[in-house]
Amino acid sequence: MYEQLYDITIAESRSAHLQGHLLLEVGQTLFAYTVLDAEKKLLQLRVYRIAIPANGDLALEVGHIIRGEPALQGSYESTTIVYNFPENVIVPETGFSAGNGGALVELMHGDLNKGITLSERIQGRSFYNVYRVPLDVHRLLQRQYNHGKSWHYYSLWRLLEDRRETPDSTSFCVTFYPNRLMVMVTRDNVLQLVQAFEYEVAGDVAYYLLNICQQLLLSPESVVMHLSGMIDESSSLYLEIIKYFGKAAMDHFAYATSVPALREYPEHFFSPLLNMALCVS
Repeated sequence: MYEQLYDITIAESRSAHLQGHLLLEVGQTLFAYTVLDAEKKLLQLRVYRIAIPANGDLALEVGHIIRGEPALQGSYESTTIVYNFPENVIVPETGFSAGNGGALVELMHGDLNKGITLSERIQGRSFYNVYRVPLDVHRLLQRQYNHGKSWHYYSLWRLLEDRRETPDSTSFCVTFYPNRLMVMVTRDNVLQLVQAFEYEVAGDVAYYLLNICQQLLLSPESVVMHLSGMIDESSSLYLEIIKYFGKAAMDHFAYATSVPALREYPEHFFSPLLNMALCVS
């Protein structure tokens, strides 16, 4: 089963969509998409939460969403599929080959979950992202968008951080979804960690972040932390974070303030999805 969490619709015209850019983000508990026109102006953005019981069929739920969304039918100037599944491993270029990807993912995450192993070289970096995606989900999206380009979320995220206007040599980037956060840590311009965590209460998040600092020998008081996604400055979650991390701050995303329909949300709220769409369109 699934439920729609957010709906921002500015234009539903098929003529506008045909010349535009579609980006879909697909994970185990989330499906989101955004459509930009040829001038990279927002036309539509929707976010769904997916709840799959044990032995449930994620591809079935994703298929239901796609068939129920007129914006997801037909062709676009470009289509990008972003897989946001946690089973991945970052491999130095010297240790990667086309034949060892599956073994590397199994070594890190086990073989309980079956799927197809994909890989991509992260632009501007000398390493590969190797990851596993449910096979039936991949086949569904390849049939529906056979001319689309696919990425793993972490690969695009790393690329976006490399393009940050004033990059920090050592930083935490933390992105929030409902009951889920993703953390990417860079130290001295070298990627140290990229990982997803499930949480129930604000204290869980503080524990994860403090534990990462301890493992990497970083000081919570001095680390620069960029927060984005579905978190609000008035929330107990944000207050718990700044209790320990004095340099934590919400990311600034000027694009959001230029779109009237987005102004009712914090400007960083949809920045991960929109940043990716702007990057690849």
